[in-house]
Amino acid sequence: MRKKLNTTHPDFERPSQRGRPFLYAVHAQTNKIVLSANKLFVNSALPCAANEANESLSLSVNTKSHQYMKKIFLFSAGLLTVAAANAQLSKGRVFLGGSITTSSIENTTINTPTNAVTKQNAFVIDPSIGFFVKENTVVGINVGFSKSKVEANGSTQQEQRTIAPGLFLRRYYPVAKSFYFYAHGGLNYTNQKSETFNGTTTLSETNGNGFGVTVYPGVAYQIRKNFLLEVSLRNLLTANYLSSETKNGAGVVASKSNSFNLGINGGGGVPLSIGFNILLGK
Repeated sequence: MRKKLNTTHPDFERPSQRGRPFLYAVHAQTNKIVLSANKLFVNSALPCAANEANESLSLSVNTKSHQYMKKIFLFSAGLLTVAAANAQLSKGRVFLGGSITTSSIENTTINTPTNAVTKQNAFVIDPSIGFFVKENTVVGINVGFSKSKVEANGSTQQEQRTIAPGLFLRRYYPVAKSFYFYAHGGLNYTNQKSETFNGTTTLSETNGNGFGVTVYPGVAYQIRKNFLLEVSLRNLLTANYLSSETKNGAGVVASKSNSFNLGINGGGGVPLSIGFNILLGK
């Protein structure tokens, strides 16, 4: 037998106009929400009150379960919000940073009257400042400086120094909490000076000017909010043009040249670089 819902029964709280059906009520004993709609019959298995002429259908939901689900939903939404915030390097932020690269190579030639030992040392420092023009994308300027030396049996054979101011674009890709992969592209002007020696005597001096393009990947770890530690394969892909003039020990121009270099790690040495950025702003 079908029973009909009476929302004016004393077991229901917050009745809407006694004697008339309505769309929402809370059962005082079972703590369930009851929704009703006119002209639909209800099965006797549903919790409802009888002895009334109105025809309706009831739907019950446990309010305690509803509250638990609401809390879980809000908690999950909060976690997603925090994760999204951590995964972004926000537009408008500024970073001050730089990188340091060192390399050292030593070769020893044996089976000679005196063993020949050749050492190659290089040092590069590259301070930079950047601006996040949009989330995870930074545009900046840098001034690179490098110096290298080649020695044979303790005597300097060659010295070279390079100054290279430039512009760069870098894109960070979040891969995990506080971890990023990034791709870096740069364009720079180059001023270079190289000298060769025989003991303390200068044999030649070469001065050059040019420009270069570099592309390399890296990984970054965000330490707290305002610090990024980075490791990169610096100058992994390079393209360089250089116009140079060489003078002999007497200061007379001996040659002029124009060169173009395209390659992987075109500068030689070990490309692994450790850098840091201090993040400013929100």
